[in-house]
Amino acid sequence: MKGKRFLLILSIVCMALILTALPFMAACAKPAPAPAPAPAPAPAPAPAPAPEKFEWKVFIPCPPGMPMPDVYEWMNEQFEKRYDGRLTLKLYTGGMLPYKTTDVLSVVREGKVEMVDAANVHMEGDIDWIGVTSLPTTYPHKPMADKLEREIVKPFMDKELREHHNCFVLDHYIAADNHIFSPKKITSLDDVKGMLVRVAPPTQHELIKELGGTPVSIDFNEVVVALERGTCDAAVTGIQAAGPTGWLDTCKWIHAWKITYVVQTGLVNLDAFNALPKDLQEALLAVGREAEDYAIQHCEKFVDSWWVKAGEAGCIITPTSPSDHERLMKAGTIVAEKWLAASGRSAKAKELYNLIIEAAKKY
Repeated sequence: MKGKRFLLILSIVCMALILTALPFMAACAKPAPAPAPAPAPAPAPAPAPAPEKFEWKVFIPCPPGMPMPDVYEWMNEQFEKRYDGRLTLKLYTGGMLPYKTTDVLSVVREGKVEMVDAANVHMEGDIDWIGVTSLPTTYPHKPMADKLEREIVKPFMDKELREHHNCFVLDHYIAADNHIFSPKKITSLDDVKGMLVRVAPPTQHELIKELGGTPVSIDFNEVVVALERGTCDAAVTGIQAAGPTGWLDTCKWIHAWKITYVVQTGLVNLDAFNALPKDLQEALLAVGREAEDYAIQHCEKFVDSWWVKAGEAGCIITPTSPSDHERLMKAGTIVAEKWLAASGRSAKAKELYNLIIEAAKKY
């Protein structure tokens, strides 16, 4: 009897244990949950946008064939080779845009073009102090002119243009010296007396007057026709301009003065420059610095080649005699004194002149 009761109790305990364990066993018997889906792959990053490219208009008032456009073509090559062509200079030489040589400063200042190539004689009507570089007695010879232009004139010009004309100097160099060309015989200063002589800057107008000639103003692109028709008897420029533009076909007499210089300046509109990305600004400045050295070497070779061609064309080239050189210097001194003392002459003109003269004493 006791054994049966024990078995009954044991059975009850076992049943209780089984009932207690059933929920746990049921939970354990459930199938394992499906694994979570793998996260979707991240989308590939969008390709970086291609660097923006810029195209600038460059107004070069000289006709094709002169060395100045070559300088900007060389700059274009540098941008293509070293900076993936992100900046292109589209060149417009004389006659391609409705502007004259005397418009160079105004068109870049107003942003009508992003860049211009301006000779000193082109800008004197807008800023009188640039006339200092056209005075016959400013520089005694070309090596000193090169040095003074780079070390004194260039920084002076850059500062003034930035502050008052919304542009700055990118490159600056002397392209050549000026001479007088004529269809008529001219072998000395005596021959200038009574001639109608085309000159560009006001300072050279005064020099021609002092020598007994009559200065006339004619746009450069119209000079050859004027010489052919007799509208003028002679004209002053450098061989680098006279040769490629056909003067040597008409002017068989060349009197080599070597007293005034053609100074070329590349001017950039400040707003256009500031709109460039920083790295492209730095690229433009770097190429501009290198362009100066290229331009000087290129112009020297260009000038030498055209003197040879002038001889081959039968031109009679007469150097300035010592007595004529002395007369030129005396006339130039009178012109400089009158020019600096003229009513309304700016303080900046006198400041630049004094800076050059003081610097020249040290060299």
